[in-house]
Amino acid sequence: MIKKRREVSRILYLVIFFVVAGWMIISLTQLQSKLNQEGAKRLEEALGRAAISCYSMEGIYPSSLEYLQQNYGVYIDEQKYHVFYEVIGENIKPEIKVYQR
Repeated sequence: MIKKRREVSRILYLVIFFVVAGWMIISLTQLQSKLNQEGAKRLEEALGRAAISCYSMEGIYPSSLEYLQQNYGVYIDEQKYHVFYEVIGENIKPEIKVYQR
């Protein structure tokens, strides 16, 4: 009788352990995804601010993403994010979109 209770207790503890471990893994995965989304949003905002700064100082919007990186100190982690940067005209704000890879 006591052996049977011990076996049931062990099995119950294992089940609880795996449920908690699974819950933690799922939570960490969701947190990482949310952090990546926030990072993409912040990068998009930083690129927009840098483009506006360029326009206010030089009178034209930057012609390329590389120009922003070289002259306005914007860092892009190209392994994490893909940046869509479309220049419409020198006096029209470029379209900037950042996507997770």
